[in-house]
Amino acid sequence: MTAPAPPDQPAFSRIVDLAALPKEGASIIVQPNDDESKAIAKRLGIPVLRRLRGEFRLKPIGGGVDVSLLLDADAERTCVVTLEPMTEIIREEIPMQFARDFDDEELDPDDPIMREPLDGDAIDLGEILVQHLSLSVAPHPRKADADQVLEKYCDAASTSPFAGLKGLIDREN
Repeated sequence: MTAPAPPDQPAFSRIVDLAALPKEGASIIVQPNDDESKAIAKRLGIPVLRRLRGEFRLKPIGGGVDVSLLLDADAERTCVVTLEPMTEIIREEIPMQFARDFDDEELDPDDPIMREPLDGDAIDLGEILVQHLSLSVAPHPRKADADQVLEKYCDAASTSPFAGLKGLIDREN
């Protein structure tokens, strides 16, 4: 049902033929190999991607497919405060629907289900997994103790270089 990426496709691609899905649906687990993990990490600017796993539940619906993704990832990131390596663990469930009769004008912004247009008879679970990983990683990762570090240096960083001169002026008056 899934196939590795052909040479002209992205580094991590798992194509699913929707016509081959049984009526009752299917569960498919997608995981990159070591080389694919390195390519994903490079693409997303993540120092090390230790684990990436997508558990997809697909159920055909009229003109499309309902998809539920359980994203499970473990990545080494760099804390934006301390510049030290840190671990970011992501575990998120994401409901989606791919439909041929997609009308983006009818979308409800409060609807928790992501709706996407379906072109053709296949979807790329690998690319879906990578895109949702990119949306799930923290844009500015911070270690648990980063706020303490900020407090320690915050006063020194916010002090003006002219604060000492101001003290001299105040003493003269």
